[in-house]
Amino acid sequence: MVVVVSVILMLSGVLIPTVGSVVSDAKKARCGFDLKGLVSIMMRFIGIHSNYPTNQNVYGVDDNSAHYLQSGTHFLNTAIRPFTDKPMGPDPWGVPYSYHHHPKTLEPTFVLSSGPNRSDQTWAG
Repeated sequence: MVVVVSVILMLSGVLIPTVGSVVSDAKKARCGFDLKGLVSIMMRFIGIHSNYPTNQNVYGVDDNSAHYLQSGTHFLNTAIRPFTDKPMGPDPWGVPYSYHHHPKTLEPTFVLSSGPNRSDQTWAG
């Protein structure tokens, strides 16, 4: 009996990290899939509006003085609503995606996921 319990414990010690790795890889893959879908939708948005989503072309609010726009999932869902039936939810780790746009500069526009550690470590500000 002790041998059986020992074997089960050893097998579980091998399987638990493997299962955790598979789950982590699946979350990363889903995040990539979400962002690739968003790129496709954004390209359709840009095709119609000739610009990335801003407060002006999403909410009708004049933001000509805005030099930087950082928004979350609500803003993105409002912008993409005409292009998809499925609203964008949080990333696989439960944190809303973060949209960054610099309407007055040539800085890149991007959407971030905070990732498994829930922090924007790559964001240089």
